[in-house]
Amino acid sequence: MIFFRIIPLILINDRECFKSVKYKDKIYLGDPINIIKIFNDLDVDEIIINNLSNKLNEEFNYLKQLSEESFVPLTFGGGIKNLKDIEKILRLGYEKISLNSSFYNDIDFVKSAISEFGTSSISISINLKKIYLENIIYMIIIIKKLLKK
Repeated sequence: MIFFRIIPLILINDRECFKSVKYKDKIYLGDPINIIKIFNDLDVDEIIINNLSNKLNEEFNYLKQLSEESFVPLTFGGGIKNLKDIEKILRLGYEKISLNSSFYNDIDFVKSAISEFGTSSISISINLKKIYLENIIYMIIIIKKLLKK
């Protein structure tokens, strides 16, 4: 039996939803609340929301609106600077936090986040270009070593 999960990624910037190819050439898709409603109707398993703006502090009320519309678990990433941001987002109804640039820039912050909120609530996203299987395995080994330090 083949088991798979459908987990769409929503890119938001200034309360608008975009699709992009390699994070370039953004194409406007619509209001994120409507996109979430569509994904609810399609019975997706989870939704990942990536915030492309640097205005996270101004967006907490909007993030609450998004979480209230979703009937599936939500993961949020983008613009997270500290543990208080993570705590606020989790209290808004998000199940997981996705960290990207902080993994490269501040591994101690990532370790603190995992220590404070657990491995089931913190995930690391990595943007990869075309890459071969052995490179992926190598990267996983590096990540595990970094997190054990």
